[in-house]
Amino acid sequence: MFVLLFLAVGACSKTLDGDKFRSGGGIDGSPGGMADNPPVDAAVEPRCGDGVCAGESVCDCAADCGTPTCGDAICCPGLENPGSCGEDCAGGCGDGLCVETENPCSCPDDCGAPTCGDGVCCTGAGEDRCNCALDCGESTCGDGLCCGAAGEDPCDCQVDCGATTCGDDYCCANRGENKCSCSDDCGAGSCGDGLCCAADDENAGSCKRDCDPVCGDNVCSAGEDECNCPQDCNGAVCGDGRCCRAGGEDRCSCPDDCGESRCGDDVCCPGAGENSCTCGRDCGARTCGDGICCPTENSCNCPADCGQNTCGDGRCCVRDDESSKTCAADCGSNCGDRVCNGNETTANCVADCGTRCGDGACNGSETRCGCPADCGADNCGNGTCCAAAGETTATCVPDCGTSCGDGTCNGPENACSCAADCGATTCGDTLCCGGEDNTSCPADCPP
Repeated sequence: MFVLLFLAVGACSKTLDGDKFRSGGGIDGSPGGMADNPPVDAAVEPRCGDGVCAGESVCDCAADCGTPTCGDAICCPGLENPGSCGEDCAGGCGDGLCVETENPCSCPDDCGAPTCGDGVCCTGAGEDRCNCALDCGESTCGDGLCCGAAGEDPCDCQVDCGATTCGDDYCCANRGENKCSCSDDCGAGSCGDGLCCAADDENAGSCKRDCDPVCGDNVCSAGEDECNCPQDCNGAVCGDGRCCRAGGEDRCSCPDDCGESRCGDDVCCPGAGENSCTCGRDCGARTCGDGICCPTENSCNCPADCGQNTCGDGRCCVRDDESSKTCAADCGSNCGDRVCNGNETTANCVADCGTRCGDGACNGSETRCGCPADCGADNCGNGTCCAAAGETTATCVPDCGTSCGDGTCNGPENACSCAADCGATTCGDTLCCGGEDNTSCPADCPP
């Protein structure tokens, strides 16, 4: 009994404790494979949640085998795919998943067949500007596609559709086709249609109305049209579907009949914004004097088109003698040009503006005495005798010196040299003067 119990305990000790399974030791570690677990009693059916990863995988039993993560070398269907985890799940066109790098054009097997409006212009599926403007952009004359949906045909866009020819099902009046010259395209002619058609046996005898025209007979006959006989043919009428160049119609004057004007059609159309600046091909190269101020022209290099240059227009025009002296607004100021202008002041440019006491700058000839507001208060001892600051010979000998008679005995003055300021000399004052000698005052005048 004891031996059997020991063996049973040993058999139960090899669970994976919920760790993910990995291939190894010959055990199947692929999705849905068997992990390296102890033998399971055949009588006990494994179930998810029993704490043993047996007959299970991270894909179908995270409780026993661990949570699947990208990079664990196991691709769990429904949980991971080449788009969400290319590290575990090999992908590519044909894997049934339309990932970010694929689209209906590059991989229809995964993303579905290309359709107009899916945001991808798929030329391989036959999409182009004509049949799918939503994906490929609007078709325009000159893009190499003759697009009937965009109104292109041999009449209006030969560069894409080729030259018109009789029999191409397009009656191109603007290319000279009519019922007489091309009945295949324009229909059969008849007497009274204004065309004298010899091919239909019309002549002056059989159809006077068409073949013996007189401009002014109120019949628009053969040879007459809106251009050469407006009396009979109602003139060139914009909007009648016929581009009557002889009557002055062109892309500019009548886009309804002749097509929209565009640069390169040999018609300079101011109404469409064309001029020598915007379309030299149609309107000729720009020249100064053509009345149009182009971006490369200005009031300085072309006043004829752009107006006379004036100081203050933001352009320093040397040819009009503008300079820092004459127009600081355009040319800026230049300290030293002897003109005080622009941002020059007495504070920053003495050479042009001179000095001004009170401008906050001590410069030029300004001193503490002459301009204390800018240079600071004057003080005795700076070498300048400043009367404005109250300095005199009496108050500031270092700057003003001395002056006998100013009432102050100072500097080198004494009773001998300046009795007026220092008082009369007396015997005993150590000064020998004023009639003193060694007899009268031996104390001051020793022998």
